[in-house]
Amino acid sequence: MKRLEALAFLALTTAFISLIFFFLLINVPITSAEKLLGDLNHDGKVDEEDLSIFQKSWYTRSGDANYNPEADLDKNGFINVKDFAIFGKNWGKTIPNTSVGGFIAEQSSPETSIWTLSWFICLSIMIMEKVRKLIKRRGGRL
Repeated sequence: MKRLEALAFLALTTAFISLIFFFLLINVPITSAEKLLGDLNHDGKVDEEDLSIFQKSWYTRSGDANYNPEADLDKNGFINVKDFAIFGKNWGKTIPNTSVGGFIAEQSSPETSIWTLSWFICLSIMIMEKVRKLIKRRGGRL
């Protein structure tokens, strides 16, 4: 019973995050004249190492112990899903011949955003289908 409830929660959460991610990708400015947004370790690429740094600052505010101003990509003093959308938009981007400062973010292609959104939606559908089958086997109850 707890497993089924957890799967249902995961499916709904994934679907909700997918929708938020999609709308934020449409509305959040992504470029910066100073550096590649999301390159938190300044190695010229946005990758797993940057994600690790970003994750440590997730859901913190300016003044919190784990707050990292570089992870606050929209510079509003709060690291949340808007910052994650900016981070995701530049995921996998690189800048050749990296040096300290002077980075310019590229705009992510629409195809990258669509594939990311599609992945989230497919994951949501697969989880919801599994939950539906489990509910059907249990006679329509969680």
